[in-house]
Amino acid sequence: MTSELPPDILNLLSSKLEHYYSRGNGGVQACCPFHSERTPSFFIFNSENPNYKGWFFKCHGCGESGTLNRLLKRFGYHKQLDTHYKTPTRDARPVETPFKFDTSVGYPKYYDYFQSRGVSNIVVDLFGFRFDFAIPAAVLPVYTDFTYYGFIRRALDSSYPKYIIESGMDISHCLFGFDNCDPKNHTFVVEGIIDAACLWSQGKQAVAIIGTKFEPKINHLAKLEKITYIPDNDSSGLITAQKFIKTFPHANIKLLPARLKDISDAVVSGYQF
Repeated sequence: MTSELPPDILNLLSSKLEHYYSRGNGGVQACCPFHSERTPSFFIFNSENPNYKGWFFKCHGCGESGTLNRLLKRFGYHKQLDTHYKTPTRDARPVETPFKFDTSVGYPKYYDYFQSRGVSNIVVDLFGFRFDFAIPAAVLPVYTDFTYYGFIRRALDSSYPKYIIESGMDISHCLFGFDNCDPKNHTFVVEGIIDAACLWSQGKQAVAIIGTKFEPKINHLAKLEKITYIPDNDSSGLITAQKFIKTFPHANIKLLPARLKDISDAVVSGYQF
């Protein structure tokens, strides 16, 4: 992995970003392309995290973040930099939502919720997770085939449905995390988005079928060469596991210890996958 950005990429960034200047560590600071601002709060930096090495961006104003590859694609530049995995691109404009997100500079308060579920801060940023304080609920954007389908809210208040799907969103063919995977590497297949994010936080490649109906996603799952399905510890999860192994005979099935209800519960309890 290069410690400095190639000249052609530096030239592109300097032409696309306002109030751009280079930093001493090889990174870049500029005004954010995702929202209007006068004081530069947008950073491009080289991560040395052992699980997520590569070039990333982060805006401390609006909270947008991801791999530099995603930003380059936004600018119409498709050269891939060296990172441990790919991150799906968004539309050419920021996703508009009516929610009040905590985008405070420094340590956003919504990190605390995701940490309590076993999801690391860098995975929160890379997948664009946010928090709706009005309900309250975790807000989970979903991409498949580098297309943004919408977001799912995971409500914390029992007076709401546990999962609230954005109006008009079709999740039947959505496979969260698929765009991030290298098909040749081992991939865990799980039910929930938070569960998949927990595994990414442990440096494991994972996709979420978002529920127990995987049949519409067979074509995508078939592209993954080495897969292990981890069902939730309930009756529907075990039934789905039986169907899964019949559909993908080459797959492995990993059952959680009886005391653990799902992957998030396992990770919080100190379980290593």
